[in-house]
Amino acid sequence: MEQGIMRLPSKLAAVLATAALAVSLAIGAAPAFALGTGGFTDDGSASITLHKYKTPTDSSMPGTGAAGQQPPIGAQPLGGVLFALYKLDTAKVEGGIAGTPAVTKTPAASEVPAFLATYRDATFPPIEQSTGADGVAAWGSLKFGYYLLEEKSTGGANVQAAVPSIVTLPYAQQAAGGTTTFIKDVHVYPKNVSLDDVEKTVLDNPDLTAPYESLKYQISFRIPVAQKVYESDAACMQGTIVDTVPQSSTGKPMLGIRNDFTVVALSFDGTENVLPAKDIGFSDTSATDGRVTWTITPLIAKAVEALNTTRADEPRKQISKLVIRATAQVTPHAFNASIDADGQASIINSALVSITDSKGAVVVDRKQSTTPAIPTTGFQFTKVDGKGSPILSDTASFKLAASYSDAVAGKFIKSTTGTADLVASSNATNGKAVFSGLHSSDLTANGSAYTTVKQAVNAARANLGVPQNVDVWMVETKAPNGYRALQAPQKVTLQIVKATATSKVKTTVVSGPVCIVNTMNGQEGGGNFALPNTGGIGAIVFFVVGAGVVAFAVATFARSRKRDRDDRP
Repeated sequence: MEQGIMRLPSKLAAVLATAALAVSLAIGAAPAFALGTGGFTDDGSASITLHKYKTPTDSSMPGTGAAGQQPPIGAQPLGGVLFALYKLDTAKVEGGIAGTPAVTKTPAASEVPAFLATYRDATFPPIEQSTGADGVAAWGSLKFGYYLLEEKSTGGANVQAAVPSIVTLPYAQQAAGGTTTFIKDVHVYPKNVSLDDVEKTVLDNPDLTAPYESLKYQISFRIPVAQKVYESDAACMQGTIVDTVPQSSTGKPMLGIRNDFTVVALSFDGTENVLPAKDIGFSDTSATDGRVTWTITPLIAKAVEALNTTRADEPRKQISKLVIRATAQVTPHAFNASIDADGQASIINSALVSITDSKGAVVVDRKQSTTPAIPTTGFQFTKVDGKGSPILSDTASFKLAASYSDAVAGKFIKSTTGTADLVASSNATNGKAVFSGLHSSDLTANGSAYTTVKQAVNAARANLGVPQNVDVWMVETKAPNGYRALQAPQKVTLQIVKATATSKVKTTVVSGPVCIVNTMNGQEGGGNFALPNTGGIGAIVFFVVGAGVVAFAVATFARSRKRDRDDRP
């Protein structure tokens, strides 16, 4: 929410201030009236809470100053953004000082230094705050008055900085029927418009996911300017949007993209215009090459150009970007998820976009998006030999049990949908294997629903920052060729924690093997002396030595028999 001055001392002022709020994002204008208190006592307990996010385009939706406002679809919290809060001189803002004009609009970013030189309350030192990972920053213990919020740094994000805002404490809300209410704990929602050519976001942004659950994605991308979108079917915007479906640790697709997607033409001012989804090309080859592809057709280009033509006199309402919103189903392959850069079992994918205009000029040149990883409870381990090197000659297979007794009895955790044991197989390229999705509601153990990990996740959500530990037992059911399988179940202790309300659920191994060692057949000991490796000179030497022993024994036996004969009377 980009604010103008927000204050109301009377019903008339309330009406005017509410009207100003509705347009202040666009023009920054505000009337200059005396500050209203709404019956509150100015005891220095007012506050301003800022919720920062980035959006694909601008938005004209006004803020209300209240908590719980929903940001535009596709908005993402923006952390690390630095803001400065300045208190303004009330008398000067309201025009009560001779020679200082009343403030009628919020200053532009370039005007802030001069504005502060005239209107800042010099007795109040500026307070700088950076938004957290959740996009939130807060200033408390504030006196009533006018405050200027200035964005000092975007935190390295490729976005336009939000315009400055003047926030009034207390803030007057105009309700239906003309009733005015005041709030002294004001929430503001300044936004940063993304400058990225391509963005892919998870709209529901869950803290965790599991097989058979759904994820809602949005892919937004820049398109040509008006009059370069469509001239004819042969001369029009063209392009492809390729969604790279994430692969499991065994190379299988972890997401299935449903074909009930929507296509939206997004105006510069944030207005959404739904286009016929049937007019865009769609191809799903994820089962073979891990790709889902949308293709821009002349029909889509023509529809966009028609919107631009009807709004030629309103450039802010012309089309800036196209958006594809799709629902993905997490597949059972996510029981063996891939691992992200932080070592978490996760689902992460990206989109690759190429767009040209009606003249054939490149608008988006094979730009790839990045998408925040969605974790899923689990862990990774590596199959190694006696020297600690990954075994790459063949794969090993493992299963999980809910208890030691179940592991010994061969009763393993199952997927009720697939009615099969969960299995993790080591990858022949790196020796790694993954178990994941262990909080899924689809699992059973020993004939009953398996909810131990799910309960730990729920406890972590209810007790932020408090680790929850869960034990599982891992059994090797197939060793690599030439190696001996582990004979005893391996206990693995998982720690599950959710640090903050907006953070993801994190799973780590705090006890148990992260490397599973196999010894080669014939070298495991257990009362047996080690035999030489088969093949090569070792076997020949063994054979020669053995033959020599046999020859020696035969010769000795012959000499003994001869002596016996010679000694007979």
